[in-house]
Amino acid sequence: MITTSSLSGGDRLLSDTQPQSLVYKGYLIIPRYSRAWWWARVIDPHGNEVKGQGEGHACQEQAISYAKGLIDGRSPWL
Repeated sequence: MITTSSLSGGDRLLSDTQPQSLVYKGYLIIPRYSRAWWWARVIDPHGNEVKGQGEGHACQEQAISYAKGLIDGRSPWL
């Protein structure tokens, strides 16, 4: 378990398996899991969701890599 502090002063526990959002070049990447597939939402610095073509990756790392490719221009945008 990972312990983090909350704004209210209490601690909350997160399991090691919960997907964690991350910031990459000013974009927010939010990994998600559903029905055996991973995907990642990408939010630009203005708060708009960035749309990509493919969704459904075998693992979280692939979904994050695809999201970073969208940001870097290596993956196709919708």
